[in-house]
Amino acid sequence: MKNKCNAKRNGGSAAKVICDSVVAKVGKRTVLKGLSFDVNEGEIGVIVGPSGSGKTTLLRAIAGINSIVEGEIHLGGTLVSSAGVHIPPERRGVGYVAQEGSLFPHLSVGGNVVFGLRRKQRKSMDLAAELLDSVGLPESFLSRMPHQLSGGQQRRVALARALAPRPELILLDEPFNGLDTLSRWQVCNSFVEGLSKWGATSLLVTHDQREALAVSHSLGILLDGRIAQYGDPERIYGLPESAEVALATGEASFVEGVADDSSVSTSIGAFAITGGSQTGPVMVLVRPEQVEVSSSPQFDGPAPAVRSSKSGDLMAATVTNVRYQGNLSMLTLSVKDDADNKHTSGLDETEEFAKGAPTFSVNVTGQGASNVAYSAGVSLLSYIRPSEAPAIGAQVFLRIFGPLVTFPVDSASLPRR
Repeated sequence: MKNKCNAKRNGGSAAKVICDSVVAKVGKRTVLKGLSFDVNEGEIGVIVGPSGSGKTTLLRAIAGINSIVEGEIHLGGTLVSSAGVHIPPERRGVGYVAQEGSLFPHLSVGGNVVFGLRRKQRKSMDLAAELLDSVGLPESFLSRMPHQLSGGQQRRVALARALAPRPELILLDEPFNGLDTLSRWQVCNSFVEGLSKWGATSLLVTHDQREALAVSHSLGILLDGRIAQYGDPERIYGLPESAEVALATGEASFVEGVADDSSVSTSIGAFAITGGSQTGPVMVLVRPEQVEVSSSPQFDGPAPAVRSSKSGDLMAATVTNVRYQGNLSMLTLSVKDDADNKHTSGLDETEEFAKGAPTFSVNVTGQGASNVAYSAGVSLLSYIRPSEAPAIGAQVFLRIFGPLVTFPVDSASLPRR
């Protein structure tokens, strides 16, 4: 989903958000540790990070619910938080959508939507109906009570309520958390459309990498209270600055190698690298979509843009796991080292498959370092159509499309389990 908001205001205003070296504590524990980023007017900024990384603390600091001990927070050019300044929440022009939606159970949907307006404005339901329409709900919902709504519908009403006072900034704390997959994307689409129509700047925090990449104009990776990388979501996914950032944005595999300027040598071959020249020991990032699998040495379509291996475009592998995901299956592949991997488009040496690679590699099957699984051989991930998925133990061929991203070994250390 790339229907990100780019419409300007519908009678309201939007504020640029700047967080500069923000330090915040919860009790005696320092949660935000010199965090810096900004979100432009009218855009959707997304901060993605695991539980406990400081996402909610960040939103509460921007909203003015929590104070900060160092750094500065600016909204629309106004300093609202620093060590010596704290503008109260009601004077910041900020709307807040909590994880649960938190509708008032004794008020109707219409009553909830207009709750934050002045008494005179609450008398007419015209604005409430318009707001409901902007988040994908019909006017007939105005008279319903919260208990008559599904979880997804409650989240949409909560967004409509937050938008009603025409805030300069909307803060969203994991607004799709706990919803089933279908509802999650329906509500996500409704949120983007609603935010687009009303034009407020938005900052959303989540632990879901897919929704973060789908809705953000600017994306930040929050790890242990610090922004590890911030910027265009496509660039962060394609050129992560560390292994930890790569893990936070999608499925990944890592293989050790030695870089020499614009190429890297690994136990499974030599590859062109991107993101600048490097020398010395590195970790090589391989995304599943960069690995193409075939049951025979003959592949359909063009060859990879770069030479995949010293021994040719093709490599031999054994399927060690198949994970069905509906429209796709995820394969885990054990790949032989280059010394034993002699397959090219003109060879068929199936007897060589039994030989393994004694090198270290990492196979990531989840959304973060806590889901890292380690293998004694070189292990890669690949997507394939379920109808074409081979069985576990099958011998296959693969080729890798580059160039590939590398990280210095000292910055690519991953927690063992």
